[in-house]
Amino acid sequence: MVTQAGTGLARIAVVAPNRRLDLALPEHLPLVGLLPAVLRQADEDPSDGTSHGGWMLRRSDGSAVDLTRTLAAQSVRDGETLHLVPRRTDWPELAYDDLMEAVADGARRRGVAWSPFATRLTGLIVAGVLLLLGLVVIVTSAEPGWLGGAVALGTAGLLLVCGIVLSRAMADSLAGAVVAAAGLPYAFVGGVLVIGSGESVWALGAPHVLLGSAVLLLSGLLGLLGVGDATRVFVAAVFVGFWGMVGGLLALGAMDAAQGTAIVVSAVTLLLPAMPLLSVRLGKMPMPAMPRTAEDLLRDEPQPKRAVVYQATARADEVFTGMVFGAFVVTIGCLVVLTATGTLSALLLAGVVSLGYLLRARLVSTVRHRVPMLAVGLVGLGLLPLIGAADASTAARVLAVLPVALVAAALSAAAGLAYSRRAPSPRLARLGDMLDILLQLAVVPVACSVLGLYAFMRAING
Repeated sequence: MVTQAGTGLARIAVVAPNRRLDLALPEHLPLVGLLPAVLRQADEDPSDGTSHGGWMLRRSDGSAVDLTRTLAAQSVRDGETLHLVPRRTDWPELAYDDLMEAVADGARRRGVAWSPFATRLTGLIVAGVLLLLGLVVIVTSAEPGWLGGAVALGTAGLLLVCGIVLSRAMADSLAGAVVAAAGLPYAFVGGVLVIGSGESVWALGAPHVLLGSAVLLLSGLLGLLGVGDATRVFVAAVFVGFWGMVGGLLALGAMDAAQGTAIVVSAVTLLLPAMPLLSVRLGKMPMPAMPRTAEDLLRDEPQPKRAVVYQATARADEVFTGMVFGAFVVTIGCLVVLTATGTLSALLLAGVVSLGYLLRARLVSTVRHRVPMLAVGLVGLGLLPLIGAADASTAARVLAVLPVALVAAALSAAAGLAYSRRAPSPRLARLGDMLDILLQLAVVPVACSVLGLYAFMRAING
């Protein structure tokens, strides 16, 4: 762990061939961009390194510092001494006189040692799993009824209150977030069951989903306001609760489950391109003002403090992450309903949405944002043969699905191996952009087919 200097800088000493430097370098920037400035401070010409393979930084034990990574990622501590040396310099390893000490040192390099933080995190994870076991008991009951719903709602309220108290009164936001997050599924299940008359959870209808989503949305808002950590979890709960309420309201009218689901999944899919902008607005990220006059170009406005910008960026990222995970949950549920319907238009809409998520995933660069989008696309395409073609014979499903699965697996493996070594060509990237746009445009017409609007128009026109 890098010791924070208060400004995002690591204060290190650099021993160069001609002089010693005491520098404060940014912790979260790759060293390759900082090396030219270090060479100038050390009175070394960067071009002089071509004769000996370039320059590099080494620790005092001789281990090389990776210039493509940051100081923070390599645990370069505040006050540490680094050596600026030619790359081809012979730096022998440290000699050792204790074989077991060398074995222990090699074992420590194989993984991260268990720490007090790992103990704390494990305890919180185990607590969260144990809390959810009670929910499993309620959901798997044959006839939980209103009593099961009341118990679930009471548990949800208790967990939310405990989470807020842990976060605010005990100053432990992580523990509070885990406890409060465990209450979110209790809130949804409790809202679903509390107006039931003894049916199973899986046999309840639109009114129950509507109430459960409303309780989930309210619980997410309480957690968002009361707990100071894991904002993404509560944003996802609010997102899921809102769209669950929309779907429940639609299904309460003349629409069936497939039609209401088609509207919800289409709206969420079309909302994906706007999510980054929404997260910037909701996170209150400061943005540069666009100049409108010549005086605006000459005006030197004071910039916000760097710490304020970092905090706003973190808020916006949490909101965007919560939206992505919320879209993941909502879309997966909608795809299950669409594929279970079994109609051609519903299956086509599920395929279009799934392919759209796969192509949309390439536009986000972080793992926590890309993985949920890829998961939605892969799960949706997997549901098409598993649920959508469930009525077909076994032989037909095997003959139709297995060759396609083998070809898709081969293409996926080949693409992963190829594009891990080189980036896709600009022409292929442009083709992906065009397909993404076409799939986005195809969502509404296919959803209209699921809603039966085309048949309605034909009936009107005779």
